[in-house]
Amino acid sequence: MKCKVKLPVIILCIFFMSGCIAFTPVFSGVFGMDDPNLFIKTEPLYILPLPQGKNSFILMQGIGGKFSHSGNETWAFDWAMPKGTSVYAARKGIVVGIRNEPEDDKIPLESRKANYVRIMHDDGSIGVYAHIDTTWMTPGRRVESGEVIALSGNTGFSTRPHLHFHVERDGRSIPIAFMDVSDELGIPRAGRTYRR
Repeated sequence: MKCKVKLPVIILCIFFMSGCIAFTPVFSGVFGMDDPNLFIKTEPLYILPLPQGKNSFILMQGIGGKFSHSGNETWAFDWAMPKGTSVYAARKGIVVGIRNEPEDDKIPLESRKANYVRIMHDDGSIGVYAHIDTTWMTPGRRVESGEVIALSGNTGFSTRPHLHFHVERDGRSIPIAFMDVSDELGIPRAGRTYRR
């Protein structure tokens, strides 16, 4: 039986599997479909924590994503983002926690701790920005919406550079909406690209 697979396809597969080229899927549900049953209307109080300008960022996993957005982190968003990209405060508040440690490659991936910034908003909710590379924020510092708070990274239990963002109250993620997401609910969807 003669093989009908063309050489360019084989070469592309080898490059993809070896990690020699960057590949960002553009279909919905990079890590699993959003759960449409979770989409509810809420007041859009947040801006996307992304840089302004021409660059857009794919949402790898949205609310109810099958890979890791369940339980206390159901309402969470993961944007693919090159390491070192500026991360912006999605809402004003006071920094209440940070982790800013160098990555230790000797620790197994599933046991690594992510670097993060936690910002408490006026209503007591807390925005969590995780897997960052570094931050210069300090607890007690007041930040404004749209202020640069960190540089994105790939720390903790993470398979590729990205920004994880969610807002929580009492340790559980809560529904939020973004002013700069154009659909009627203001909720980003997995597999789509966004920019601010």
